[in-house]
Amino acid sequence: MATSTISTAPANSIRPQLEQIAIDLVNRIYGADGPAWGTRLTAIEDTILAVRQVFCEKMLDEALQRQANTAEKRPQSIAQ
Repeated sequence: MATSTISTAPANSIRPQLEQIAIDLVNRIYGADGPAWGTRLTAIEDTILAVRQVFCEKMLDEALQRQANTAEKRPQSIAQ
C-alpha cells in the first residue's frame, strides 16, 4: 500500500483505540486466519479503502451534525 503524506499527529491521542478498532474490523471481515491464501493484494486494499470511505463519511457526518446542533454557541466573529 502506498505511503500517505497526511499527518497522523491529530490521531495520536486515540491511536491505541484506533488500532484496536482496526484489529476488530480485520477479525470481522477476514476472521482469525486473515484473508484466504490467494487473495490478491488489490482485493485486500479495495476492501480496506471501502471501509475507510464508510468510516470517514460517518465521522464527518457525525462531527458536522454535532457542530450544527450547537449553532447557538457559534461565536459572533464567525456568525454568517
